[in-house]
Amino acid sequence: MNPPVPHTVKHQERAPGRPRDPAVGRAILDAVMELLAKQGYGGMSIEAVARRAGVGKPSIYRRWPSKPELVMAALKQVAEQAEMTEGGPVRERLVLFMESLRRLSCAKGAVRISSSLRSLLAEIGHSPQLARAVKENLVMDRRRKIIAVLQEGKQRGELRQDLDVDLAADMLLGPLLIRRLITSSAPADGNKMVDILFDGAGRK
Repeated sequence: MNPPVPHTVKHQERAPGRPRDPAVGRAILDAVMELLAKQGYGGMSIEAVARRAGVGKPSIYRRWPSKPELVMAALKQVAEQAEMTEGGPVRERLVLFMESLRRLSCAKGAVRISSSLRSLLAEIGHSPQLARAVKENLVMDRRRKIIAVLQEGKQRGELRQDLDVDLAADMLLGPLLIRRLITSSAPADGNKMVDILFDGAGRK
């Protein structure tokens, strides 16, 4: 007698659940930034975020399974992704880019964001994951764009061939970060920042 042929069980694909409401996600991330500004990273809790956003904790954990990931998502939401223009003289493109960053720093909500970032700076020494989030979302995107256009300027002969593009990018971004996070003073004028750089980097 032949052994019975085992039945092949066909697994049905799970029907997709109800789409997540984008408004709920925005409310959660807004609550994160508000609490960071008021209580700092150490004082912020998932429970407090849920209360402020008017949602249950499961709504948060379904989207972001940990506190660092939640904060990273909030940083990505507020990251100022200014765009570098294509073509044209490098000097003009840098001025437009820096002016764009300056206007964003003065926009509505910038004070709250600065307060949130100051609280994060106090914590990043204790959390490598948080440090990477702050670096990648708030510094490196801008830095990559500036370095790329500086390299282009060297290739086109608009800048000295021995220019250290990494240092030059830091010289442009440094004043914005210092004024925003430390002195709380008005951001420097984009033209002036680029002029200072080109006085030493421009081709003679």
